[in-house]
Amino acid sequence: MTLKTIKHTILVLLGLLMLYQFIPIGDYCNGLLNGLLFLALGALFLLAFLIILFFDIIKRVKHKQPFDFIPLAIFIIIVGSNYSLLKTDNKKFWTTEVLVGDLENNNFSRTNRIILYKNNSFAITSYRADYSCTIQGHYALKGDTLKLNRKGLSKLTDNAFTSHYIISKRDSTFVALDTNFKTIKINTLSKGF
Repeated sequence: MTLKTIKHTILVLLGLLMLYQFIPIGDYCNGLLNGLLFLALGALFLLAFLIILFFDIIKRVKHKQPFDFIPLAIFIIIVGSNYSLLKTDNKKFWTTEVLVGDLENNNFSRTNRIILYKNNSFAITSYRADYSCTIQGHYALKGDTLKLNRKGLSKLTDNAFTSHYIISKRDSTFVALDTNFKTIKINTLSKGF
């Protein structure tokens, strides 16, 4: 491996590590630690870029070697990608939301939200004071019945959600078939759902 390849590899690896934590694939949790990790990786990425840039400028001035624009391109792509992913707020940017609902809850230390997507996937997020966890799966909608297809959903959500709900369009709610679970209040509903 040449020195040029090593420089490019370091920048790409640090950039991908920064990007990885913002791509909402599978189940995941976010919190203060993720923010600190992002800042640390961002600082390392910026420091590596500045050191590489500094030595490339010295080579250009002293030795009349051509300037290596690849680190600059990598920097711009990684910063732009991170900015775009931060703006999506951990939502699935490759599909659109068709329904957003909140679990009716009197417990202010924790709130729960469900998002149904156009590609028949769902995300249930449990927000706590210092972190949030998201569980994902697929759903099926038959008539006025919503079925969340995820094994052990009740256990994974600390008995906040169940697998089967009935849509009450009059009240804008999903009512659980099992009476031990609370109602989901529909906040946002796209046309055609």
